[in-house]
Amino acid sequence: MQFHDCFVNGCDASILLDGSSSKETTILNRSMRGYDVIDLVKAAIEKSCPGVVSCADVIVMATRDAVAASKGGWYSVQTCRRDGSVSLAKNVNLPGPSISVENSAAIFNSKGISTEDMVHLLGGVDLDQGGSSVAIVGEPISEIVDNSFYKQIVIRRGVLRIDQALALNKLTNGTVNKVAISSNDYLVTKF
Repeated sequence: MQFHDCFVNGCDASILLDGSSSKETTILNRSMRGYDVIDLVKAAIEKSCPGVVSCADVIVMATRDAVAASKGGWYSVQTCRRDGSVSLAKNVNLPGPSISVENSAAIFNSKGISTEDMVHLLGGVDLDQGGSSVAIVGEPISEIVDNSFYKQIVIRRGVLRIDQALALNKLTNGTVNKVAISSNDYLVTKF
């Protein structure tokens, strides 16, 4: 969820705003899970300290905690974010599952994210989506931060077009191979 929120307008929790043409109505965001978890956490926080912690902070802290619980390590996050008040589906420019590597890299690069970091982030979507978006056929879904996604796409067992293309494209296959043969500690440092 953090990736889907931050990638569009920055980390402002505008993905949580309801509306007939909000960010959450796009095809890439409709199937995302976790809205109910964020709502529950925010409600519990509001009981203890109303009006202090933003939804944007809840999303980044929940992501950090999920990564830590998945053996991905603990990291500091910036807090004191303000929640956004605008959420428009037309502003969503997330790379879809059938995008080419070149087009995906162009989108990430336009956001100041390198192609190498794009590979790390797209592999991380497996964990973010609970494995549902890029589960490898016939393989158990990893619930920890590890390099199994990269190992599987190297042996051509990716499900989504973009996943498999990462392993085959000359722009990204070096990074994919590096992560696939590295220890899991290497990947953890990339998050």
